[in-house]
Amino acid sequence: MTDTLRKSVLDNHVCVLAEHVPGVRSVSIGVVVAAGPQQDPPHQLGLAHFAEHGIFLGTAQRDALAISRMYR
Repeated sequence: MTDTLRKSVLDNHVCVLAEHVPGVRSVSIGVVVAAGPQQDPPHQLGLAHFAEHGIFLGTAQRDALAISRMYR
């Protein structure tokens, strides 16, 4: 890790990484979930893949700029 990157682990075991970038006046947040097909219960195989398609639905029709404009 660099000097500006800090790592904290919360009581609920969520890992938080924070970095100060001088001269930047914005915040970026990313969420990474340690879940996938290997966690699907046997009676719900494909659930993670279905959720992935639901989350990213429609992104093929919009570029990053169009998506960012949706949330202004």
